[in-house]
Amino acid sequence: MLGLAIKGAVWIGFAGAFLGLGFSGLRVRPGELALLLLDMLVYRDPVIEPVTGWLLYLALPLALTGFVAAWFAGRSCLRRPAHDLLLSTLLLATWLFFGLNFAVFRYPWPWAEWTVRTPNAMVLAACAVGLTWLVIGRAFVLGPKRRAES
Repeated sequence: MLGLAIKGAVWIGFAGAFLGLGFSGLRVRPGELALLLLDMLVYRDPVIEPVTGWLLYLALPLALTGFVAAWFAGRSCLRRPAHDLLLSTLLLATWLFFGLNFAVFRYPWPWAEWTVRTPNAMVLAACAVGLTWLVIGRAFVLGPKRRAES
């Protein structure tokens, strides 16, 4: 389960970048890709200070996903259904991807001056909210059913 959670988070988070690099013919390892994105966000056109960027764009997402993966690995002995862990991992990966993608889009708030990426960010936000709504709704539907069965 731990491996599945880590693989899912990595592939969801970097799927677009992997596809783009795959079609371009470049050969880039995941660590190089993370440093490339960090360089783009922090040094080339900085929106925040470099130290804050390293913490916010690299250290915090890695620490958060590592902590959640370890926590789920510790809870795997409780014999909980796998979809409980997968739904939580899906929410984490969705909002982590949304936050990092929002940073790549240069924070295109709808009430600020519109850029080419503002509609993309709004669609991504709507999809993330919709996915969260579906996952939470499923948890509320499945929760009472499990309590009734036990």
